[in-house]
Amino acid sequence: MFQPSHQPTHRPVARMSSRVAGLLLLVAIVMGGGHAAAQDEPGDSEPPAGIELIIVGKLETGIVAIGGETTGTVVRASGVTWEVEWEAEREEALSTFAERISGNQVAVSGSLRLVKGVERGDRWILTAHSLAAAPAGVAPARGIVQARIQGRLNNQVVAIGGETTGTVVDAGDFSWELELGRDLDLRKAAEALDGQSVTVEGNIEVAIRTVERGRRPIVGVGRLIASAPAESIPAVSGVIIVPENTAAFADRTLEVRLFEFDPLLADVGATEIDVWEMANFEHMGADSEQLAFELGKGFQPRLDRSYYITVFSLHDGVRTQIGELDGQAGLAKVLQGTFSSRVTMILRELR
Repeated sequence: MFQPSHQPTHRPVARMSSRVAGLLLLVAIVMGGGHAAAQDEPGDSEPPAGIELIIVGKLETGIVAIGGETTGTVVRASGVTWEVEWEAEREEALSTFAERISGNQVAVSGSLRLVKGVERGDRWILTAHSLAAAPAGVAPARGIVQARIQGRLNNQVVAIGGETTGTVVDAGDFSWELELGRDLDLRKAAEALDGQSVTVEGNIEVAIRTVERGRRPIVGVGRLIASAPAESIPAVSGVIIVPENTAAFADRTLEVRLFEFDPLLADVGATEIDVWEMANFEHMGADSEQLAFELGKGFQPRLDRSYYITVFSLHDGVRTQIGELDGQAGLAKVLQGTFSSRVTMILRELR
């Protein structure tokens, strides 16, 4: 199994209304854009280090190992076998459910920790607090591993043979290698946050075997922000685009709403989780405009629930425009097996 490098239930969110005057900040949170926050003050204590995972993969129970060094349960995803143990408070319920759905594609979430064994060496174990059958289409057959890592960003990394991306997040005694891709805004954000406490979200992939370092885990970064309390991190964020050549309008109210529903209960309505609202919404010119929004700060999505957002512009309470995900008609689904979602909603007139 790979090793990172060594280094010296739903909680209700109160409905809120964030009224924003004028055009907001341009996209600040990274998943296609960079977010750089205020720098740590000199003398700041070390950031809280840790890693949370959401794994969508094949569940197997009844596993045995030499010396009994196994939890007996694993999830196989992204070319890696992840050991799973159940959170003490829910162990009986989760283990019984796991036995029942063993062999199927599941979604499981929890915190990752390191255990040193005698026979098998270092073992990474997911202490899981949530388990659900994976909704169809959420992940490819080989699975997916979504990570949220808290630690200190380091852009000055070198390795033998140049076998490194050059950027890591140091979380406790370990470093997780980061792949920033070619996104210039993301790279600029990483430069601005170098040496600071950060929260990183992205997918863990295992790099091809290299000469000096063997196979190693790499986090493909989708979001990078300065560290903040969990309750201040939005579950959904994005931009609303008013396309160019949209007819001028004024005195509108722009609303974005986040909803939760049980995909197995067709006769039960959705529950509103949060709403973002902008009064005095107007568009005066022919040029395209962008507005940033955030929803569900501190909200922890459930793996056995589905989520979507709606975007409407209203005049005197009547819907006049609708926002569509990437300009495509249909339900704007979010939080599908992820900690957070970053979306682009394109506004058009209702016909």
